Amino acid sequence: MFASTRRGALIGALSAFSLAPGAAGASGDPRVEATNRLLAPWATMDQPGVAVAASLDGRTVYSRGHGLADLEQGTAIAPATVFRAASVSKQFTAFALMLLVAEGRASLDDPLSRHIPETAALGADLRLHHLVRHTGGVRDEILMQMAGWGAEDPVTDEQAERLFLRQRGLNFSPGSRFQYTNGGYFLLARIVERLSGQSLAAFCKARIFDPLDMADTRFEDDPERITPRRAEGYRKSRDGLRRAGVTGSITGPTGLLTTTSDLLRWAANFETGAIGGPKVMRLMAERESVGGAAHHYAGGQERHVYRGLETWSHGGREAGYRAFLLRAPSRRFSVAVLSNRSDFDMAKTAYDMADIWLAEGLEPARVSTPVAAPDRRRLDALTGDYELFPGIILSVTAGGDGLSWRMRGAKGSERLQALSDGAFLLDPKTDVRLEFAPPVAGRAPGLKYRLGMNGSLDAPRIVLQPFEAGLVDLAAYVGGYESDELDTAYRLFLKDGRLVARHPRLSDLPLTPYQPDVFASPQAFFGRAVFTRSPDGVVDGMVVSGAVAEGVRFVRTGGG
Repeated sequence: MFASTRRGALIGALSAFSLAPGAAGASGDPRVEATNRLLAPWATMDQPGVAVAASLDGRTVYSRGHGLADLEQGTAIAPATVFRAASVSKQFTAFALMLLVAEGRASLDDPLSRHIPETAALGADLRLHHLVRHTGGVRDEILMQMAGWGAEDPVTDEQAERLFLRQRGLNFSPGSRFQYTNGGYFLLARIVERLSGQSLAAFCKARIFDPLDMADTRFEDDPERITPRRAEGYRKSRDGLRRAGVTGSITGPTGLLTTTSDLLRWAANFETGAIGGPKVMRLMAERESVGGAAHHYAGGQERHVYRGLETWSHGGREAGYRAFLLRAPSRRFSVAVLSNRSDFDMAKTAYDMADIWLAEGLEPARVSTPVAAPDRRRLDALTGDYELFPGIILSVTAGGDGLSWRMRGAKGSERLQALSDGAFLLDPKTDVRLEFAPPVAGRAPGLKYRLGMNGSLDAPRIVLQPFEAGLVDLAAYVGGYESDELDTAYRLFLKDGRLVARHPRLSDLPLTPYQPDVFASPQAFFGRAVFTRSPDGVVDGMVVSGAVAEGVRFVRTGGG
């Protein structure tokens, strides 16, 4: 009785939507023609491309594929082509958890250790809501590379879980700041599995995908399973296009396979509430206060205001795949973008679609144009060093009538184009810019490295002391180093006058000193190594930090 009533309510709620793509994109509509022009660069039969679908007022208004899903087979992309959705997966993982929260099987205020006791060492202050909204300081899955997995090596949920459950530290105190991490969503997926007794894939199929008729959507927990109509991923290289597929099967932060048509069905549910109802919809939209203001991140989605319009969105990038889902609830508009080429700007395309289909009622677009550089006093307040990730430092200097920048270790610097007193254009082609925080006591405390419409990275100001690398006794650091948290070891040795870190499964990492007892490597997973010393001054270990994985302790096991 309950099941049939629930299914009947679902069918009734969705009956107002006409999301079948067959009649979408009728010729003669100027908005369709404008969309085709927007996507024309990818409408070729010798390149990977994109599938785009949009709904407005409850019906599909555009649903087409452009380019090839498989270059070797010559298969064209169609609305039914299946893509990896990368981090668009997160909103499904969050929704799965919220279904269980709404049923009283968990609370977002629960400590993580209540549901995963093996994480007790991370502390009782780490709560589920911190993981949902990226404010918990959980280390990222780049730990796998630090532990010896190659970037292209297959990784399973079981392997990743073993590693995450060995962690004894966080990147920062829970709730103190925002830092996007896949690690938190990996743990949330494991909570869904422990509470439901099902895999995340099985739970989402039964509770989300099947009820919403998302027949081509699933979490890929079996990488050897054949998926009809799946697009191959590609990346550009110096000698042309190369395959860029995904070999692992981690589920939670990623792992979703889907189509643009299915994503529109999913987007429609946020309007109808057919699955989840008002309580789950409210939970999905709740955000966290960070630094005294509500942050933009909610349940696997980001809230923004674009040209006066409230939007909810999330993108994803993984190997050769790009994905983006954008919703504008007040205009009943959604657009899904899935691509199989790594150079595709999915966020810009989605918002360009909003410009086309919602032109009336949008505020005028803000156009960034170069302006005269601020005066020297203002420029001097912005100069200094800013750390994007551990060991990845951006240096800003003033000279002449403007600012220049370079990455630490680079030989030359490049000019920045001033857009305002605190915003500077770094790359006009991709709209990458630096946005400095207002100066405090005459110095900007940090900056945002804004990646066009694909989000931003926070880089706090750091102070580097004068340092002469040539005076460092590199032999003092030679030896073996082991980490219990990673269950792995590195050997440090001298080669051609440089300190090198070697792992049995990885390429050698040259380590370059840039502060006392502090070294950097060219790899983001081993960005900074801070060496520790015993009371008698002998090196006894190192603390390695990578991008969103900080403070991993290695103990020195022997010298020479």
